[in-house]
Amino acid sequence: MEAKEKVILRDVLYGMKSQFCIPVFQRNYSWNEKNCERLFNDICDLMENKERNHFIGSFVYKMVKLVDTQYIQFVLIDGQQRLTSLTLILKALYDYLGTLGEEYEGTREEIRDSYLFNKFAKDANLKLKLKPNKEDDKNFNLLMQDKYDEIDSNSLIYQNYKYFLDRIKNLEESIENFYDALQRLEGVSVTLDKDDDAQMIFESLNSTGQDLTDVDLIRNYLLMNCAPAEQDDLYNDYWIKLEKILKKDFTDFVRDYLSLKNGVVVQNGKNKVYSAFKKYYYNNYISQQIGLESFLNEWIVYANAYSMLITPSDKREKKYILENALNDTIMLNIKTTYPFLLGIMHDYINGKIDNEETAGILRLIESYAVRRSICGIQGGALSQAMASTYKELTEKYKEDFYDDAFNKVATKMASINTNAYFPKNSQFMDGFTSRDMYSSPLKKYVLYKLENSFQDKEIINIDNLTIEHVMPNTITDEWKKYLNIADVNEFHEQYKNRIGNLTLTAYNSEMGQKLFNEKKNNSDFSRLYLNKYFTNIEKWGKQEIIDRGNALFKIAEKIWPFPNVIPEEELSSESYNLLDDIDEFDFSSTKPLKYKFDDEEEVHVNNWSVLYQGFMDKLYNLNKDAFVSFMSDENYCGTTRSMLSKNADDLRYAGSISDGYYIEMNQNTMRKIKILRTLLIDMGYDNSTLVVYVVPA
Repeated sequence: MEAKEKVILRDVLYGMKSQFCIPVFQRNYSWNEKNCERLFNDICDLMENKERNHFIGSFVYKMVKLVDTQYIQFVLIDGQQRLTSLTLILKALYDYLGTLGEEYEGTREEIRDSYLFNKFAKDANLKLKLKPNKEDDKNFNLLMQDKYDEIDSNSLIYQNYKYFLDRIKNLEESIENFYDALQRLEGVSVTLDKDDDAQMIFESLNSTGQDLTDVDLIRNYLLMNCAPAEQDDLYNDYWIKLEKILKKDFTDFVRDYLSLKNGVVVQNGKNKVYSAFKKYYYNNYISQQIGLESFLNEWIVYANAYSMLITPSDKREKKYILENALNDTIMLNIKTTYPFLLGIMHDYINGKIDNEETAGILRLIESYAVRRSICGIQGGALSQAMASTYKELTEKYKEDFYDDAFNKVATKMASINTNAYFPKNSQFMDGFTSRDMYSSPLKKYVLYKLENSFQDKEIINIDNLTIEHVMPNTITDEWKKYLNIADVNEFHEQYKNRIGNLTLTAYNSEMGQKLFNEKKNNSDFSRLYLNKYFTNIEKWGKQEIIDRGNALFKIAEKIWPFPNVIPEEELSSESYNLLDDIDEFDFSSTKPLKYKFDDEEEVHVNNWSVLYQGFMDKLYNLNKDAFVSFMSDENYCGTTRSMLSKNADDLRYAGSISDGYYIEMNQNTMRKIKILRTLLIDMGYDNSTLVVYVVPA
């Protein structure tokens, strides 16, 4: 690798037989007007100070082939956004000079033959000094050929060219000064050798400009080191298809795919999905010597499975059981269930689970998610359960999983007895009838499902329906008089948002404050099946709200049933991302069976003390200096004395680790977990690193 500070026009773009090629895996040209304005203003600043140069960033490229032994082609690894914008400025300047008369023909010829075109190239593909990726190539070529009527006027290539042309036309300084300033733009030119790791260099340099997404980084990681012809083939045959299938959900797909495959939730955050992907791909493909095309083939199948979870079907009749289950899953929008459901939909596409059983599993997970949400059960337990359950079941049963898969999933879900549990009917009834349903994110979905339970064939569309309080959300004097009870404000606050007082309507908002009899007789109100309940109700108050809530629950427990299976007698272990759940779940009444750290093998344990001591020894050996520094601090993690010593007598209850050190073991379970959590984070590990499998103590 050779890195030098160079003048961009003279030392990088200039040359009679060279071309910079933006590879297919790089993102499309994406500079907006603000980016263009900043660059142009920097050039204008140079016009005022003729002794100064201006640094605009790095340009990283690698020579990939000699074309006909005459033309050198460089693949741009970094700097394509800046180089494209600079080329658009040169083209705008070239065109503007053409309007000023013959005196500028010499300058136009210099711009054209030195920076825009390879004058003597016979191959049309080598005519341009800059060759954009395939998505931008058409509009860029039309611009360079002056075919302005054929260009997509909404493309950023054209929009930014027009912006630069307008700015050049309105320059207050002379055009000569502007051209001179252009030639004082500098950058770091990094030329890579064939043995250089282009991806690693790209990651270290890509700190300016617009941030790359995790998907951008993954695409570059997979394609960057392929030969150019192979890059084109893989991009056209696979990557474009993935983008069309997944669209804006590409990053979510990768995250859920990795969570499914690893059995552990992949965390959100800057480049965390990318980091997790690199680790997974290396361990499962590179180290196993499985080719990239095999991986992309698999990803296409998984992407098609995922698309069924994000793309609603227009088949809305009740006979389409799978399509309706998928539509409800999309409407429910509890995406923490998607890692597990991705595995199930992948099996469905591959013909391992049939239409009816797949729909049944979707409905089962819907019941699980709805019941937990309605009961107000918080925490990351559901997320981790949905990341690990598919892997646990398929590893346990292998191919036998597909023999009555629904029953195996249902038994697993019903057997959960940790914080990821499936709420039973008594708890569900209490949450459904008594909690504040109006504050639930599922409120409209719940009412939609209740309404459709009365429909025989067609499923209603609720887009034009709104949620209505029977007793209004804001109580009026007229309603207070109607209710005629003591502590009416307290009653109103306690009962207004219960499911028994909520319904769907299509009528105007001005009806919201009307009294009960006026509401129930309104035609827009009464046409819904959900509201036919009110036909024979003469008045509305506390008991009526309770009665309707109980009546709706009888429907709800049929829509979202608890699985009708016999739970496994053996204790069902559940996996916890220990760093996520620490503030939300009390582990004191549990015991660990095993733990998994990073990509290492699982370690079996039988209590928290064994886990704590063994894992502390592991952390010590991973980074001895950092471990000793933190654990020797008398104030670390809220302590008042050091938790590490080479003298066991210095500690209340000493546990030995490597190199003659002892750690303080006199901590309760939650305290041990807090120390582990703090130490892991302080030593630079993220919160998906440690997963513990626990059962009730």
